[in-house]
Amino acid sequence: MEYLLNQFEGLAGGNGRVVLVSGTLGSGKTQLLHEFEALAAKEGALVLQATGSRAERDLPMGVVEQLLRCAELPKQLAEEIPGLLSEACGSRQGTGHRSERPQAVDNETIRRLCNALLLACEGRSVVVGIDDVHFADTASLQALLYLQRRMRPQRVLMVLNEWDRPQPTLPLFRAEVTRAPHSRIQLKLMSEATIRTILERTADHAIAPRLAPAVHRLSGGNPILVHALIEDNHLEAGHGGARPDDTPAVGKSFEMAVLACLYRWEPQILSVASGMAVLREHTTPALLGRLLDLDQRRVGQALEILTNAGLATGHEFRHPNVAAAVLASLSREEQTALYTRATRLRRDLGMATTDIAAQIVAAGEADGDWTVPILTDAAEQELAEGKTSTAHLYLNLALAAANDDQHLSTLRRYVRSTWPANPSAVAPHTTALREALVEGKLTGQDVVALIRALLWRGDLTTVSTVLTEARRSGVTLGHEDGVDVLHAFHWFFGPSFTRSWNLDELCRGSASGGARRPAATEAIEAFSRVWARGGDAESASMAERVLSSCRVDAMPLETVTTAILALADGGQPGRALLWCDELIGHATRRGATTWLAQLKAARADVCLRDGDAEAAAELASDALSLAGEENWGVSIGYPLSVLIQAHLARGRTDDAAKEAGREVPSAMFETVLGIRYLHARARLALATGRTAEALDHLRTCTRRLRVWRLDVPALIPLTASLVEATFRAGDPEGARHLAASRLEEPSLDDRTRGVLLRILADHEEGGAETVLPHTSAHRLRASGDRLESARPMAGPHRARARPVAATATATATATATATGVADGGAGFVLDEEPCESGAARPGAQTRTGDGLLGRGAESALPLGPSPAPGPGKVAPPVVTGLSRAELRVAKLAAQGDSNREISDKLWITVSTVEQHLTRIYRKLNLSGRAGLAMVFRPELLPADTAVFRGPAGSAPAGPGVGFHPVELACRAAAQVEVPAAVGEAAGRTADGVAVG
Repeated sequence: MEYLLNQFEGLAGGNGRVVLVSGTLGSGKTQLLHEFEALAAKEGALVLQATGSRAERDLPMGVVEQLLRCAELPKQLAEEIPGLLSEACGSRQGTGHRSERPQAVDNETIRRLCNALLLACEGRSVVVGIDDVHFADTASLQALLYLQRRMRPQRVLMVLNEWDRPQPTLPLFRAEVTRAPHSRIQLKLMSEATIRTILERTADHAIAPRLAPAVHRLSGGNPILVHALIEDNHLEAGHGGARPDDTPAVGKSFEMAVLACLYRWEPQILSVASGMAVLREHTTPALLGRLLDLDQRRVGQALEILTNAGLATGHEFRHPNVAAAVLASLSREEQTALYTRATRLRRDLGMATTDIAAQIVAAGEADGDWTVPILTDAAEQELAEGKTSTAHLYLNLALAAANDDQHLSTLRRYVRSTWPANPSAVAPHTTALREALVEGKLTGQDVVALIRALLWRGDLTTVSTVLTEARRSGVTLGHEDGVDVLHAFHWFFGPSFTRSWNLDELCRGSASGGARRPAATEAIEAFSRVWARGGDAESASMAERVLSSCRVDAMPLETVTTAILALADGGQPGRALLWCDELIGHATRRGATTWLAQLKAARADVCLRDGDAEAAAELASDALSLAGEENWGVSIGYPLSVLIQAHLARGRTDDAAKEAGREVPSAMFETVLGIRYLHARARLALATGRTAEALDHLRTCTRRLRVWRLDVPALIPLTASLVEATFRAGDPEGARHLAASRLEEPSLDDRTRGVLLRILADHEEGGAETVLPHTSAHRLRASGDRLESARPMAGPHRARARPVAATATATATATATATGVADGGAGFVLDEEPCESGAARPGAQTRTGDGLLGRGAESALPLGPSPAPGPGKVAPPVVTGLSRAELRVAKLAAQGDSNREISDKLWITVSTVEQHLTRIYRKLNLSGRAGLAMVFRPELLPADTAVFRGPAGSAPAGPGVGFHPVELACRAAAQVEVPAAVGEAAGRTADGVAVG
């Protein structure tokens, strides 16, 4: 600006001059010219303005006409100007027609126009400012050259703005202009220092001056882009936005400024920018040239222009929003055409199929059946990396583009890969698979996939049709496929269906060749025994064999879930949880959402039977939310039944009722899972005093199982619930008769037998001393069902409570004071089986009057005194009141694990960890983790204390062997048997009270 003002002041001597101002896209040429013209006008100069336009390149004398209309001409001369312009423009005026090619203008006409202009300049300073002179029409350029040669004696300053580009736009015009004396101004982009100064002068400091380097990186110093960034951040600040990463916001103003720069330049620049937006990190001049059908030299020039303008660095845009803005400016048809050309180009160059598939997705459609192999191959790669959503997107496009020969093979891949994550997406394709089956085009694996999809929806009618069509088509399933079908039917309908539907005929397979899973009938029979009579070592061994011999990628959900539950019921809950954790990790890595949901539901089931109702509730809730109701199908009865029972075990009937109010598919009630769900609702009705409703649900379950010829008391303890409901309905004789008839069965499982004995003991009359309570407890412990074991006795056999010895309380209080743990107060030891000395027998359960799991209680009252410390030692504190879930969290927190690490190890959310710790601190009166570290001191913990169960197959040790007193107290409160552990300590006793 200062240089232009100096040139203007030099006009006083009548020395006309020309100044060429050049700059790149958005460098501020136009703003500089307008500001200078305004200052010159204030000094009394005559300012003649014109702007070249790409649209008026072929309009003869268009720029000169703009100049003359600005001039203050004498009246007579002003009247002549329109005629001269009309003459110069030929026949344009009057006919409305304008030639598309530049028309030659005779020198006489140009002379008369320029003389008219020079006449207006006499006696005053004149500024002739032309912006974007490179867009001026040929006739106007001739006139400007004529004027330049004759204005030297005049007080005329001509300022011409032009693009700064590798090759001059108007080489002949520039050559003529620069022959005469002239000056040049080269506008540069802003430096970081200049940007910092601008930011400091901004009124509201929308962008902090210290962020000048970040603004420079985003804008390249382009003034238009810098001011657009300031506007974006001003708007965001006005809406209360805050940048979490303390970087400038890039918004709509910035994107519009980018487009303004590009659209003012030649169309070729926008084309190159569009190609860069499509090719992204793969952009090279050679690829751009092939994509856009442009000469590589011209592409290189365009890239240089974009780089000099601050929009790009080399072959990439400075910010992703630039590419997004460029693509958004194109029509959908233009985008599709560009992406399609890019896809073909990548294919021809042999690029990675995942890169090509990404281009096809960006195009929004597959350009012919040649894309199908690329999309399916890319989908397989994405699935291997756990990117299921991307893989499904590729396969959907492949299905849409496949020809008749490709469609079935593509559909097979789609069904096989989509099922683990999104079963509902497979449902629309079952009709096509059935048609292929009728035509004899399906393999055994295809038939299995179709049957499983139909079973998941509960569509037994179509399943029957498919089985008939499979037999008619001569389809025989191999051994692996047959096992999968049998397990699927067993999971949904129980063993009676596999017999009544004659599935063995369909599933006959060769026994030869390679390692295989256990024979289908052998595994089914073993798992059927678990459902009917409970698990044992044989069924647990079979479950291990099934899980170990299956390939994890090919293992069906029904098979793995059945095997896990059989393992847990067979006395191996620890192994079952380990399998759950391994498979959950695998499903997470693979992005198999349905797998993950089902496995979490199975883990919840095992946790519930293991007595950990809180973990079971959280896992079952996660399982339901992970897959969504549409993907669960009729299997939704499984997690729902576990969740309702878990809420009931925690005493949270309102939560249980809320879950029971969910809408479920009607077909679910024709499956075993539906019976489990109805049984859970019956338990809810009993817990809330609605006995008639409970009886109605239970009788419905009984009728359906009778029709199906199915008896699964170990899976669904209907008889026990029916006996309890009958007692509550006021029919004790009928209840006892029902229980007695069931107890007479020699094959009845321990769990059902124990529950029935407990119910009978609860309703014994007169409080007579019998062996029922002790037999019941023994049976329940033998079954491994810690949830049922933890339920308190009721009625005349409710445990009798006695005060803890005062000396023991004093000892515990003193120890608690020394370690920062508050005194729990005088408590009670509850004896089920008194010893002769009056002390509790070893292994007796210790709990509150209503039980750990009764009416929502989660804590136990203090156990008994800890053993007296040795000389010079501080006794370890006997801290009670922690649930098993809280104990696990406390131990991990004490050893220094963060909340996130605890969450990952225990498969619970960070929020749940925080809630556990809050309750732990409150119960133990601790201020934080430092107190936990003192309570759980390393010297008090055996080497394996982080393991809740002893080695597989080890014999149970004494009740207190090798465990920290806190864990002993909590385990006793939850009536959890303590297995073998590493350690040499024997069971500890003090004052005649057995600890454990």
